[in-house]
Order: sequence, then C-alpha cells, then structure tokens
Amino acid sequence: MAGLSPQKPIEHAPTKPGWDCLVCEQPWPCAPAKVNLSELYRGDAQGLAMSLAGYYYDAAVDLPGTPPEELYQRIVAWSRPAARVAPEGPDKTAPAAQPRRRRPVKDRQVGK
Repeated sequence: MAGLSPQKPIEHAPTKPGWDCLVCEQPWPCAPAKVNLSELYRGDAQGLAMSLAGYYYDAAVDLPGTPPEELYQRIVAWSRPAARVAPEGPDKTAPAAQPRRRRPVKDRQVGK
C-alpha cells in the first residue's frame, strides 16, 4: 500500500527504503514536509490522517527493525491535536477527571 497522495506531490518527499527527505536528507517527514502536508490537507484532517497512515504502513515495511511506536511518533503523531488521546494512553498533561462526590444520606426513622 502506497502513501495516499494529495492532488499535487510534495517537494520534500521520502526516499525509500531509508525514509529520509529527498531534498534536505533529514528524517522524513522533515519540517518543510510537515508544513507542506498541512497546507495541502488544510481543512481535511481525515485526508491527512489517511495519507500519513499509508506512509506509516510503507515505512513499517521498509524499516522492519524500527519499533512501531517510533515510526508512529515520527510519521503520524505530529499531525494529531494535543487534546486527543494517544495510542499509549491518555494525555498526561490534561487535568485528571475528579470523582463525583456523593451526597450524604440523611438518617431516616422508619415508623414514626
């Protein structure tokens, strides 16, 4: 499965099988690739997610010794809003939910 392509190709594309940027030779997606992908998919978060999922799959095939969590952080995580829950659990920076307090039950006298 190839990474899903936007309507126009990105200049800072990944090279295979090493997954470095074709232009700047940084680990892909490099900063310019992230900006370019964000602009191409502006207003289409689902399309961006689908495209990055395709790239993630391709990278997992090309880089079998790389832990999946590392590939996820490198290729997908940058595109997710901070408020969403990451695959490894809830966002540790979000305030914890407070337990609900129960109202005290008043003593009832039966039969009086």
